[in-house]
Amino acid sequence: MASGLPVVATNIGGLPDLIEPGVNGWLIEPQNASQIAAAVKAARVMSTEDRMSLGLAGREKVLRDFAWDGIVIKLVEMYGSKG
Repeated sequence: MASGLPVVATNIGGLPDLIEPGVNGWLIEPQNASQIAAAVKAARVMSTEDRMSLGLAGREKVLRDFAWDGIVIKLVEMYGSKG
């Protein structure tokens, strides 16, 4: 996601919290070859502009939610509210 590419990820763990199907990538069920193939095919046949849009949405999510500056601000707010 940070590299600005659309993501194909399995629907396990915390990944569903990160991947928004149709927004920044595709979620597939684990060990489902037909879903992997369908997601890769969908990425291949979509326009370059649409692929770039999905990739950019993922990159923006990473920068917004996981950049160090943002994490520090959230930690300061969290500790400040405990005060």
